[in-house]
Amino acid sequence: MPFALSIPMKIRAASFVGALALCAPLTLAQNVRSELYVSSGLQRPIAICSAPGDMDRLFVADKIGRVRIVRNGVVQSPVFIDIAGMVDSDGEGGMLGMAMHPDFMSNGKFYLSYTTGTDQGDSIISQFTVSPPTADVADPATEQVIWGPLIGTSSGHKGGHIEFAPDGKLYFSIGNGYAGGSGPENRAQDPLSPWGKVLRFDVDIPYPHIPPDNPFVGDPNGLDEVWALGFRNPWRFGIDPQNGDLYVADVGQSTVEEVNFIPSGVGGLNYGWKCKEGGGCTPNGGCDCNDPNLIDPIVEYDHQNDGGVAIAGGVVYRGSEIPELFGHYLYADFGNDRVWAVKYENGQVVNEIELTDALQSTSGGNSLDSLVSFGTDAAGEIYIVEHFAGEIWRILPNCGVQNFCVTSPHSAGPGAVMASAGSTSVSSNNLYIGALNCPTFKPGIFFYGSTAIQVPFGDGFRCAGGFVYRLNPLVMTNSSGIAQHALDITNPPFAGAQITAGSRWNFQFWFRDPMGPGGTGFNLTDGLGALFCP
Repeated sequence: MPFALSIPMKIRAASFVGALALCAPLTLAQNVRSELYVSSGLQRPIAICSAPGDMDRLFVADKIGRVRIVRNGVVQSPVFIDIAGMVDSDGEGGMLGMAMHPDFMSNGKFYLSYTTGTDQGDSIISQFTVSPPTADVADPATEQVIWGPLIGTSSGHKGGHIEFAPDGKLYFSIGNGYAGGSGPENRAQDPLSPWGKVLRFDVDIPYPHIPPDNPFVGDPNGLDEVWALGFRNPWRFGIDPQNGDLYVADVGQSTVEEVNFIPSGVGGLNYGWKCKEGGGCTPNGGCDCNDPNLIDPIVEYDHQNDGGVAIAGGVVYRGSEIPELFGHYLYADFGNDRVWAVKYENGQVVNEIELTDALQSTSGGNSLDSLVSFGTDAAGEIYIVEHFAGEIWRILPNCGVQNFCVTSPHSAGPGAVMASAGSTSVSSNNLYIGALNCPTFKPGIFFYGSTAIQVPFGDGFRCAGGFVYRLNPLVMTNSSGIAQHALDITNPPFAGAQITAGSRWNFQFWFRDPMGPGGTGFNLTDGLGALFCP
């Protein structure tokens, strides 16, 4: 039964030998780990996606022109679709993007972005159909061109990402079409050129699939398909599946890499290239970099101090396994293999963390490198694509503990805190929880709850809420103000209080304190959140 917050006056003291060792709590950036998901069977993978409602399969596109299905970390045979004979993969060309129709599980429609034709790479978006949708092989002969071909003038800056938003529209990014430098023209600033843009289509209406609410529809000064402009090479973008906001990772030239934000439903915004790179002016931009209509990035990092080479976005995390990352946009750098997460709310960055150390340190002695793109499965959990190694990694919650909430002064000091020893491995079953800096020789009880909260209670705060269970017996703090409890995972205190791998519980210690400053006669430690692993 859930724990009642009335504590009986009669207590039993528990004795123990030795002091509790304090485990270093996990920081937010340490709450993630990497795990190798696909180690073989892929060649030059470049994009990964899933179909809504398809919990069984991941689809991985490679630069050469093939899409493979992955089940439970194993690359399946035969190939899902092979259009290598149609694809020009020279330079920055090739098969560059894949997206599944929102109703794929009903209509079997999916979309590929690729370059074809000459060695300059002509850009195309095409629809293909697989029947039934659960089939593992699709026919290239079902191709219907949605847009293009756009005749290439260079083998570089092809962009190529495609993705559906919650509005049902298909978004596509394309670079300015030049290899290396910015090129002799300012295509990205020209609304009548598709280069250096984000384009938007409605694949459920007839060709040319132009949504009537696109910003330049009916305007002779812009192309109907243009949604946003002013990009150098928007190699990857991520769409928030919850609200439709776009986060566009735009590869820089000589100074900075940047993430740009396009609010859901807002078209026609200009993100500055080649007037600006990041928030700074560029030489020979050919336009006024002080124009207030040019939108600065929400995040930028530079080449000189941060080792930036080429930014590779990115997904917005809306999964359930890592609550601390919920709502963050994740991105990486292809050249220096660093990984970040940023949370953007109400027009400002409210959290920005680097995940590199946590992911690299949990990669089992391997090194995550050539990180070219991110993707999610149907549950919203994150995968990272390594291009040259042909590997897929997934991001998982890291097992461990983290202090949270607040502690309050008591009769003997500034506040009591939770601590732990042992591990959060369910199979090891050797976790000890404890309380430090408590008043000496006072009775108390440990309890745990399903939800992290912070509400006033007694002289302190309740930090563990939701379904709450107490851990009998009552204990007595020792002469050092320490209390301890051995947590036996195999013997839960009540039905429903089982601790299982992947579960997250919040622990706290309640103690008597008759002389406490608040006068209620009792107080509490801070909270200790624990994520349990196998």
